[in-house]
Amino acid sequence: MGKALVSIPGLWQASVQRRRDLEFIPFHDFFLYDTPWIPLYYLIGNIVLFVPLGWALAIHTHLRPALVFSGLTSVMIEVTQYIFAVGYTDINDVWQNILGAYLGFRLYQRTATFADPDDPGRLARTPSRFQALQRTSTAIMWGLVGLVAVIYLLAR
Repeated sequence: MGKALVSIPGLWQASVQRRRDLEFIPFHDFFLYDTPWIPLYYLIGNIVLFVPLGWALAIHTHLRPALVFSGLTSVMIEVTQYIFAVGYTDINDVWQNILGAYLGFRLYQRTATFADPDDPGRLARTPSRFQALQRTSTAIMWGLVGLVAVIYLLAR
């Protein structure tokens, strides 16, 4: 949604983003660009955008509800983009966001080292030596989100 407000030369122009368009064909626009790095930028950006959400949801819930929640969040973003004409509404964004949340969830699990034996989908309390790693990783993850927000606000 923010791309409709900020232009970055060589990457995108804000005026192009202000449109009301639905795209339900996966990868339809992937090969329409002059250079191959623009679709890769969108692909990686959409995935990375939801990694912190998956990370945060891993602390509180199981994988399936986390993916459903992140999918619904992504759909709400796409609907908002369509209603207010502030970006492309694209099915690729939804599945890429869900993939990002999945990666964030699994990344958090990797730092947790083991699952609860009574409920394999839920993490057990981690030993103290890993709690510091998890806290540091969480702080870094949210710090990166904050840094992106600050850069965005300064670019306006």
